[in-house]
Amino acid sequence: MQAAQRLAGEHVADRLGRAVADIDDTIADVRATIYDLQPPRKGSLVSEVHALAAEAGEVLGFLPRVVLHGRVDTPVPALEQVLTVLREALSNVIRHANASAVEVTIAVGDEVSLVVTDNGIGLAEMSGAGNGIRNMTQRARALGGDLLITSARPRGTRLEWRAPAPAADPPAAPTAPAPPAAVPPAAVPPAAGPPAAGPPVAMPPGAPGGADAVPSGC
Repeated sequence: MQAAQRLAGEHVADRLGRAVADIDDTIADVRATIYDLQPPRKGSLVSEVHALAAEAGEVLGFLPRVVLHGRVDTPVPALEQVLTVLREALSNVIRHANASAVEVTIAVGDEVSLVVTDNGIGLAEMSGAGNGIRNMTQRARALGGDLLITSARPRGTRLEWRAPAPAADPPAAPTAPAPPAAVPPAAVPPAAGPPAAGPPVAMPPGAPGGADAVPSGC
């Protein structure tokens, strides 16, 4: 009789344990969904990375550590994908890792790298993260990069996303101003000459200089 009661108690405890685990998974999914639904903001990459870490911290119960190296505000195509990939990576940590510490490292040099490390349950115990990993891999390969996920030491998971960072085009040389257009000289009127001679005027007879005038002294 006592043995039967003991077995019944173990069975009930096992069922309760599974129910509690299911409830924990549901709570993690709800929290991650709320995190995923946060509206995107427009700002610098540095401020956006810290904002995403702060939002994840509200769900995780602790603030992920953020480390930045290199020219993180350089306008290269790979950096435009970093925020999307980071949100996906942190969402996976919230849903599946059961971690108590997370570190986010972004470095920009000849390539852009994003590394998210947690001390959670590790790859062997994680399940359901396939779609997120597939999306992050596709984003990396579209830019000529890749995604690598390995076990962290002593425990947890390390996600590394990499893509080339082509050098930014140098600024265009200033264009010299065009020379001013030539202004044609103003037309100069011709110089005034002596008045043109009019037609001869007939003088009446007897007038000085007339036809009947007699020179004096004759």
